[in-house]
Amino acid sequence: MFTMTKAVVLAVLCGACFGMASYDVNEDFDMEALVNDKARFNVAVECFLDKAPCGEFQSYKDIAQDTVEAACDQCSPKLKHLAHTFMQGLEKNNPEYYGDFLKKFDPTGKYMDKFIKALSQFIKMFTMTKVVVLAVFCGACFGMESYNVNEDFDMEALVNDKASFKLAI
Repeated sequence: MFTMTKAVVLAVLCGACFGMASYDVNEDFDMEALVNDKARFNVAVECFLDKAPCGEFQSYKDIAQDTVEAACDQCSPKLKHLAHTFMQGLEKNNPEYYGDFLKKFDPTGKYMDKFIKALSQFIKMFTMTKVVVLAVFCGACFGMESYNVNEDFDMEALVNDKASFKLAI
């Protein structure tokens, strides 16, 4: 029985889920292309480090401190993927700026490990989810039982025997 109490609890839970704060940034940004374009990537990094104007990267810079300190807990899955790609590109392609980034956004060393770990765990979970979905899909496609039929069945005899034919239909 659906009671008023259950309705209120459901409404509160839905409100909590849909009312979660998130950041207002372009989540469809092609971060892989940015990381692979060294000159453009350096402009973005220099924006974060207050060494260059930000332009299109301003909205990301505006949330950087909060995302690091909160381990990206208000980030959408797309934004977590963007942040992970950015941080990996920064560490791999520009180690000196990586150190500067750490000093700027986590001068005490209190937040960055948790931030990086949260992003890595998300990527692992996201990858595992894709593997599970693929496995289920493959299992559904390749594991389907084919119709179990008697291939030696004499269809012509069934059609010719009116009594058996009526029973079969």
